[in-house]
Parts: sequence; structure tokens; C-alpha cells
Amino acid sequence: MAKFDEKQFNPEVFRRYMTTIENPRVNRLIKAGIFVIDPSLQGVLPDGVGGNYMQENFVGRLAGSDVVYDGSTNITANTLNTYKRGLVAIGFARAFKEKDFTESITGKDFMTNVAEQLVEYQDEKHQDIMLVILKALFDSSNGVLKSKVVKKSLASLSVADIVDGLALQGDKSGNIRAIAMHSAVLSALKKANLVQAVKFLDTNGIQRDLGIYQWDSRDVIEDDSIAPAESFAKTTDVAIVSGKVYYTKSGDDYTPVATPDVSDIGDYYERTLKYPVYLLGANAFTWQPLGVKVALEMWRQPLTNGGETYLINRERYILAPYGVGFKASGMSGLAPTSAELGTATSWELVNTGGVSPVSIELKTIPLACIEFSISGI
Repeated sequence: MAKFDEKQFNPEVFRRYMTTIENPRVNRLIKAGIFVIDPSLQGVLPDGVGGNYMQENFVGRLAGSDVVYDGSTNITANTLNTYKRGLVAIGFARAFKEKDFTESITGKDFMTNVAEQLVEYQDEKHQDIMLVILKALFDSSNGVLKSKVVKKSLASLSVADIVDGLALQGDKSGNIRAIAMHSAVLSALKKANLVQAVKFLDTNGIQRDLGIYQWDSRDVIEDDSIAPAESFAKTTDVAIVSGKVYYTKSGDDYTPVATPDVSDIGDYYERTLKYPVYLLGANAFTWQPLGVKVALEMWRQPLTNGGETYLINRERYILAPYGVGFKASGMSGLAPTSAELGTATSWELVNTGGVSPVSIELKTIPLACIEFSISGI
């Protein structure tokens, strides 16, 4: 079949594209209600006026030590601390184009499809950035929340897993409202009978599942964009373990061994997948769209390829985890790249600043992580 402008085209039977391929992503994480909207930020970081970075200030809690009131002991005065958080405007743009001739030979206005899909496409990009930030915060080497990760085995789940995860929040565990995970983790939890299906009674009085699950009374957000990290390591086995997958290494590539032989076991590797499960509070992130001069526009280039139409989209927004600030030194330009947002050292806990900064307590940050590992697959 012939192809024109990335569109399948059969000149004899083709008439019109009538459907759009279903989006494989569900983007449930970005729609989970874990954001705090702060319209006041729009006036602080307008496009081309206030720049792309600001410091947000907070008043701390009263603290200090009492002295005995006995008529001879001087009373010590304490001072309120103030805390600071760096906020950065995230800005991205994208464009899509379609040739006039494509519509002429297919009878389909593909630019209409582009416009219809744009909001969902933006949701995907916002969620991708959110996951990049979460990964940086919980980075095992330099993440500011690395101490709020509990490591568990996906192969041996127990009721203690969620208990230990919530324990990372201390007496603030009640602020966790949702738990986000890959479908593989949810499937394992279902098999272990550790999650509960949310049910309802239909009009006939029959109990039915809503397709929603809860883990320890918290809503489960199932989303496969919460991808596992993959790693390989030399096996420590001295005998072939039935059912385990072994790999050989060639350069940076690993290939499964079809028929493992114990005489070669010293050259075999095992694969480990580490699935992050995020425990999220209702105010886990600040989200605020910011203005741009022209957010969405159409543009025509009538001479190129017989005529082309472009849809151009620009946006700036703040997506900031509660209790964590972005460092101005974390970006090389006027707006951070995805890689810079995903660098653990670009982030710091909200703190008092100065020579000996005092950071806020970790349990006040409504974010924690359970890392489920499974090896030999």
C-alpha cells in the first residue's frame, strides 16, 4: 500500500479516515486530584516580565525552649524562622503540521484530529514531567526524599508493605490519599488479596465492581507510565534455578539464555525490575498554568509542498512538589529542560537559608515511595 505524508493510502479503495487509534496511556496520575492551584503565581511570573524563577517565602512554626519562672532566671527570647522555596516556570512548545495535499487525496482534515487530541497530549507531557520530578526526589544517591523510600519484594507481598510505607510519614500518615503504581504491581497485589475492589449497587440491586481499587483505604491509581527501572547483575547462583531467566552480556546488550547450562553459569546475569509506588497527599504538588503571549495559533505556509498548515502550542506552568524547591543553579538557561528537572541535585528541601540552614520536617511533605523489586525475570 502506498504512503503519503505518513498516512496509509490506497488510491483504489481508500475513501476516508474515520477513527483515531486509542491512546495507550490513561494519564490517571495527572488527574488524581493531588494538586493545589495557586493563581497568585500568575502575577509573579508573567511571560517576559517577572522572569522564570522566584523565591517563595514561608513563616515557620513557633519553637524554642522554656525556662523556669522562678524570679531569678532570665527569660530567653526565640525568633520565628522563615523558610524559602525556589519555584521555576516550566516552558515547552510543540508544533504539528499537515499538507494540503494529504486532505486532497484522503478527504480527511487531519488537523482537526490534531486539535482534538492536543489537551490529552498536554496531559501526557505534564504527567511525564511529574514522574521525572518524582524520580529525582527519590533518587537513591542524591534525592532529597531518598530516606522516604522503603524497599520491598514484589515476589513476597504482605500486609506489612503498606504499613511500612505509611510509617515513612510518621504521625502524618493520614495525609496520604492516593497510591500510584504500575499495573504489574496492582496485579500482584490483587493476587495476594491485599487490595479491595470498590463496589456499588446498580438499579437492580446487584453489587458490581467500579473497576477501582483501594489499598488500606487509599485509592489506587493504576498507570503504566510509572515505569520500572531495569538493572542487570552477575548471578550468584551456583546451580540453574528452574523458572529463572538468565542473560548473557555483549557490550551493553543483554540476551535471554534459551537453555541455561550450569557450566556457563559464571557468565550469566540476572535482571531486576524496580517498580516505584508513590504515596501521594492531596496537596502533594502545586500546579499553576502561567501566561504566554500566544498559547495556540494556526499558521499557513502556502508555498511549501503545495501548502501546509501548522498548529503551534506554547505553555508555561509551575509544577512544584510541596516542601521542595528547585535551585536556580539547576538550570543552564531561562527555563529548565526535562533532564535538568530530573537531576536530583537540582532540588532541595524548603529551608531557612543562611550558613546553617534548617529544613522542614520530612513527614510534613505528603510524598513517600515503596520500591518493589523482582529479580530473575
